[in-house]
Amino acid sequence: MKSWKLIKPNTLQFFTEEPSELDASKNIKVKMDKVLIAHNDILLFNNKSAALPDMVLGSIGVGVVSEVLNAEKARFSRMDRVVIEPYLACGNCRFCKDEEYLMCTKKQQLGINADGLLQDFISLPQKCLFGLPETLSSTNALLTRDTG
Repeated sequence: MKSWKLIKPNTLQFFTEEPSELDASKNIKVKMDKVLIAHNDILLFNNKSAALPDMVLGSIGVGVVSEVLNAEKARFSRMDRVVIEPYLACGNCRFCKDEEYLMCTKKQQLGINADGLLQDFISLPQKCLFGLPETLSSTNALLTRDTG
């Protein structure tokens, strides 16, 4: 896996690591096509006052499904184009059990407190993915997500 990590203020570094395996919590692998650099990415990049972890930025992106853990039960197939929801729900709280994932009090956000989308591939739960019609370009699809 290739990624750009924020290692200190105003400094991104290119990394190559072994790709992560799919599992029950992250059951779809997406090949990133386009990532929008948003306001929160710029704030983190320029932040000189806080200690920053080595982290991949990027919370708004579009990609193509490259691998599916359980194809028979998945909503997506290889080569489906998707836009990515940047919130990762915990899966255990009462809101998650009621499938109200955005209400999760323990959710993480890609590019904020979980590795984001400035990488070639990312593994995510399928509930974070939304299919795109063929008539919508990847560039325009980036604008369908909240830019924070």
